[in-house]
Amino acid sequence: MKMPCELIVWYVLPSIRRDLATKLKKKGMAQKDIAEKLGITPAAVSQYLKSRRGLSKFNNKEMETQIGHLADEIAAGRIKDLQPGICGICGVCKKTPVLESIYEKYGDK
Repeated sequence: MKMPCELIVWYVLPSIRRDLATKLKKKGMAQKDIAEKLGITPAAVSQYLKSRRGLSKFNNKEMETQIGHLADEIAAGRIKDLQPGICGICGVCKKTPVLESIYEKYGDK
């Protein structure tokens, strides 16, 4: 069985990045700036915005709220280190049925 963090890295983190990139783009940020803020390449941002990466959907209101708050903080320039925000969102994932659904779908592959 795969470890929770392994599944999160493969399935949740890309979806968090997709949602952040989408929200930041809607706030008027350029792809280059989004890439810099998220610590990824502009090509990765392009793939997230075109829904070629981060395809998992989790429909968890608390995760969506935290992602929205993190995007607001990034856009306002108040966030320099994404790690606490991303880890907080992953923490929500671990405490909710989201992680169970990931295990059901991908856990034993």
